[in-house]
Amino acid sequence: MTTHELNAERIESTLREIFPSLSELEGKLLWGIFRNANVYDKDGNRLGGSFRYNGARIAAVTGIGDYLTYYCSDSFVKMAMAAIGADPQPIIDGLTKRLTDAGVTITPIP
Repeated sequence: MTTHELNAERIESTLREIFPSLSELEGKLLWGIFRNANVYDKDGNRLGGSFRYNGARIAAVTGIGDYLTYYCSDSFVKMAMAAIGADPQPIIDGLTKRLTDAGVTITPIP
């Protein structure tokens, strides 16, 4: 295995531990958490990479779609939920809490 493949496997394994069952909706909102942020696991290893790379890792964890299913998808989900009067923030907060409870640090990129 290449270093790239090993890193992808490590990230997917970590995400599966934190999110044993991740829906497509949650995956799209999770992509938004990773967007424009430095995300590290409890051991200081970076979780994620480029927008497309993150989409591919989330697709592997959900088992739904490919990187394009998640790439830049959080904004569309938020708009669709707002259109029906639903608030995505509690879901985002729940995903963030599960990450931080697992020792993941999320630092927004200014």
